[in-house]
Amino acid sequence: MAAVGRFMHAPESTAAVAYTTAYNGSLKITLDLYSHAPAIAPQQRRARARISGIYILGAIASSATKLTIKGYLNETGTGLAVIPETEVALTTAITGTNGTAAYRVETDILMDTDHTLTIYAKTDAGTFTTSRLVITWEE
Repeated sequence: MAAVGRFMHAPESTAAVAYTTAYNGSLKITLDLYSHAPAIAPQQRRARARISGIYILGAIASSATKLTIKGYLNETGTGLAVIPETEVALTTAITGTNGTAAYRVETDILMDTDHTLTIYAKTDAGTFTTSRLVITWEE
């Protein structure tokens, strides 16, 4: 019997990417949305995903206060943009130089057999170096 209901996912990346004030084709994080549970990834059919949130933790340098992201279903950033350009203020940690950018997305995407989402980002000033990216989504 097929599974019924909504299933929540939260894959994450620990890639260290140093984002600056302009988009750069080589500065990106590509995440397989089924990386946390590859056994359940659909192989021969399309899958619907509702991206709920994107959370990015990193180190703030040289007075970065905002992070702008956009997301694509291909790694080159030349295809369909499924996460529109969105800017948020960096929430600083209680101590230290870390900050978090939290995005509420609420967008539906249709994935083929490739289940990857590529995130590009830029800062308003200085540098923001990622240490953790989490995408929450449901199917």
